[in-house]
Amino acid sequence: MNAVIERTGGDFVKVTDRRSAGFSRIDAATRLRYTLQYAMPKGKSGEERAFKVLLSEDAQARNPEARVRARTGYRMPQRYFQVTSQ
Repeated sequence: MNAVIERTGGDFVKVTDRRSAGFSRIDAATRLRYTLQYAMPKGKSGEERAFKVLLSEDAQARNPEARVRARTGYRMPQRYFQVTSQ
């Protein structure tokens, strides 16, 4: 399970009941997240793409406790339609 969590940028929290510290941890973590999106470039179906998300040196210096957890890539969908503006 750890391999899947690591590859996808996910997290594992064991929650035994609603009073568990796990719920507090999940709540706190969702308040500190960012979502990055970009337009998917053209590619062949099934092709694997890799990427890495990093903090700039300046951002890391300002926020020494900051950590980036992100997936490391994706596989091109079987059916990919390029959206064009007209």
